[in-house]
Amino acid sequence: MSFEIEFENALKSENPINALRELVIFLNQKGIMKQKIYNIFYDYYQFLQKTGRTVDENILGDVMDMIADTYPPFDLRLR
Repeated sequence: MSFEIEFENALKSENPINALRELVIFLNQKGIMKQKIYNIFYDYYQFLQKTGRTVDENILGDVMDMIADTYPPFDLRLR
């Protein structure tokens, strides 16, 4: 399951944090559980690291913290 297009569109949007949060919520509403969503984001995070995209990596990392509920008050509290 690859979400490269969705990640790139979100990262290029006017507000990438909100766009990525919306992607997380969409995936969760489609029945994908919290850990699986985190893993999808982590895989793309590693890609960003390997390609030297530090700014995008940091943005994605913040949303990953929200998925893990370690970024109050913006935690996503997924199932």
